[in-house]
Amino acid sequence: MEHLLLLLITVLSIATTLALDNGLGLHRADDTVMAQMSQVVTDAALVNDLATLRQALELGASAEGAAPTATRRLQPRTALLAAAFAGHAAACTELAAHGAHLEARDAKGLTSLSVAASRGHRDCVAALLAAGADANADAGEGLTPLGFAVDRGDATVVRLLLEQGVEPAAALALSESAQMTSLLLSRMPPPPTKRRAGREEEPAETLVERELR
Repeated sequence: MEHLLLLLITVLSIATTLALDNGLGLHRADDTVMAQMSQVVTDAALVNDLATLRQALELGASAEGAAPTATRRLQPRTALLAAAFAGHAAACTELAAHGAHLEARDAKGLTSLSVAASRGHRDCVAALLAAGADANADAGEGLTPLGFAVDRGDATVVRLLLEQGVEPAAALALSESAQMTSLLLSRMPPPPTKRRAGREEEPAETLVERELR
């Protein structure tokens, strides 16, 4: 990863020199440098170059990274989305600690947590949840972190999300295995107990019981 660190140093030197040589002044020179450093942040997040990422952030680069451009149309919209897509949990943690927007969305409306869940990056899911990402982020049509995890059959990620209090009911329709269905049903709230004529009746058959019967 030394090439990215070298790139960061080179960017700081060349961008400042070019800006000043063209009479842009120190303010515009700073703008030019920061724009280039933002790209370094995104690139470092994509390849998990933590040394360069930390140095760029400590020098004042935005934790959001660089937005896609005409020549980088497929680049994730933020550095955090890039790290989540690539499965780099440590980069996710570093960016979150420097103020990266946890709920920024990609072109499909997915947050970094949904991206990580959809790709089965368990460590990233755990890191983003620990940083405070919204476990219920919804892009519509069942496109939630839990929906993606259930669709993949990833019980580990499902448990991580359920432990955050995510409501399992909406994801039941996406389950394709008895084990996953049982896991979701086990986290469903118990049915209310009926009361009649001043005495408590036995609760109705639960969803779990009906499913396993």
